[in-house]
Amino acid sequence: MLTLNGTIKSLTPKGVGTFFPERAAKKRGIEESLLSVFLKWGFQEIVTPGFEYLDVLSEGLDEELIDKSYKFIDRGTGRILVLRPDITSQIARIAATSLAEKPGPMRLCYSANVFRYEEEHAGRQREIFQIGGELLGIDLPEADAEMIAIAVESLKKIGLRDFEIAMGHIGFFKGMLNGFGLDSQTEGKVRDAFSKKEMLKVEGLLTGFNKAKRERFLKISEFFGKEEILDRAEAICDNKE
Repeated sequence: MLTLNGTIKSLTPKGVGTFFPERAAKKRGIEESLLSVFLKWGFQEIVTPGFEYLDVLSEGLDEELIDKSYKFIDRGTGRILVLRPDITSQIARIAATSLAEKPGPMRLCYSANVFRYEEEHAGRQREIFQIGGELLGIDLPEADAEMIAIAVESLKKIGLRDFEIAMGHIGFFKGMLNGFGLDSQTEGKVRDAFSKKEMLKVEGLLTGFNKAKRERFLKISEFFGKEEILDRAEAICDNKE
């Protein structure tokens, strides 16, 4: 903390921190271990820009991430710039433009930080370190199986043994949510509350809609388990999405 003109101020913004030598070494070791797994599977590392034009990057971002993005003005062009809040959207843009002529499939991996605004009471970091991979150009179950195998091998590589891999499908959630016809702001609030498992808040945001429809949507939070979950999910579907 710093006292300036009688006012106590933080030396760093909320949600960021310094990695001192011992912790920095552990972080570097984890990064190298995880990247080595991706490289072994034939992935190539890609380094994306730390900031981009908002109007370009926003095409691949949902409203919630756009809202959480740190924005500023490019002095040269007057266009709005954004610190990257997500890397998957950047890779999707690059694959569709700069790498569009490259024959698939493409296996790209990355290790970088992203920036997202979070309320102080949320207890989340605003600078997040991510390592991941994108398998592009294969729309087959085998592609999903490959990524799951990489996830398992990665966790074992850094010493974890007692873990479970949870899989979901964002398309199912989006399809159920789209059935309410919410405006983008309310939809973003529902997504945020759902991700934090604040189900009472979700229910409050959906007050006024058909009770049965609302209850079907809230059941999504209970869908954790094995194959039988697929049948339960199918039973509550109320639209083609």
